[in-house]
Amino acid sequence: MARGWQLLILAALAAGCEDGPVKKVGDGLTLEGPGTVDTGGATTEPLASCDARDQDGTCTDFVGPDWDQASIQNACIGAVNTTACPVADIGGCSYEAGGPLASIVWYYTGNYYGAADETSLSADCYQTYGAWL
Repeated sequence: MARGWQLLILAALAAGCEDGPVKKVGDGLTLEGPGTVDTGGATTEPLASCDARDQDGTCTDFVGPDWDQASIQNACIGAVNTTACPVADIGGCSYEAGGPLASIVWYYTGNYYGAADETSLSADCYQTYGAWL
């Protein structure tokens, strides 16, 4: 069964290859490009992002409508931006997709993570009730 999902994901990624941002396909979520996330309904622009790539190798997009500036500041250990996170080279974990406090944590190769960490990061994502993208 796992092999079937791998083939489906590979096919979806191959279909999304084009000039421009890489599309990441997850459980009902598609990254349309930097700054837009399709949650199965309307495309959502993040309200803000937290760029913590220098602190822990992540960047978080805050996409739920109930996030406010104070909550975003409190949740952020990096720089708060009004733009979306850059497209991640490892992947991301979507929490509470479509919910009022939806967010996506993106992972990047560098000092904290390598390409080989994708398997453990995706397992951690599912263990915390997220959807790996």
